[in-house]
Amino acid sequence: MTVENQAPSVVESIANDLRLSPADLEELVRRAPTADELPRLLEALGIGARDLARVEPTVGANLERVCALCESKRECNRDLASGASAEHYQEYCLNAPKIAQLRETWSWSTTAPKMMALIGILRALNAP
Repeated sequence: MTVENQAPSVVESIANDLRLSPADLEELVRRAPTADELPRLLEALGIGARDLARVEPTVGANLERVCALCESKRECNRDLASGASAEHYQEYCLNAPKIAQLRETWSWSTTAPKMMALIGILRALNAP
């Protein structure tokens, strides 16, 4: 949510519901944790963040949630800046096990894209 894009009455209503002043709500939104590192990490590991969001939206959302709450952002940003993410992310990233699975799937998808498209279609058909 971006507070500046909302009508004042909406901001006031949300702030009242949370028992905050509109100014405090704006500050809370401004300080909200983000997952800015995730798309950069995925790209560094050869996984397209947009493709992941399209093919596996639930997985992407879960990765974002974990990343937003991560306490190792300093290490992650350092490795992203130096290009060392692939060598070190497993040491601190809580998403590492899932990312490892994705990397395996993603490398397979580049060698068999038609099969991956079929799997995506089947998953979509079986989704609730």
